[in-house]
Amino acid sequence: IVQQAEAALTGYGSGTRLLIHASREQKLKGIRSILANEMKVPAEYEVAISAILGETLQAVLVDDDVDKALDLLLSQSTQGIVLPLPDRSEPL
Repeated sequence: IVQQAEAALTGYGSGTRLLIHASREQKLKGIRSILANEMKVPAEYEVAISAILGETLQAVLVDDDVDKALDLLLSQSTQGIVLPLPDRSEPL
């Protein structure tokens, strides 16, 4: 059941669902993940981190096509958080 809910993106905002669906359908490149999926937080801090970050936990991490992701959100009149990631080929 958990896997089905995750596959259906149950619990995510409309913008996050829109971007992930577009990525799954190969309409949007460069979507790496959702911020919440990438965070490793000790159990005793999960509630605090969730309260602090709120909806930011649903941010979509994007390597490429940041402008296209934003345009897609605008075209559907929905909100979402897009976090562009640095180019890995460039030195820090």
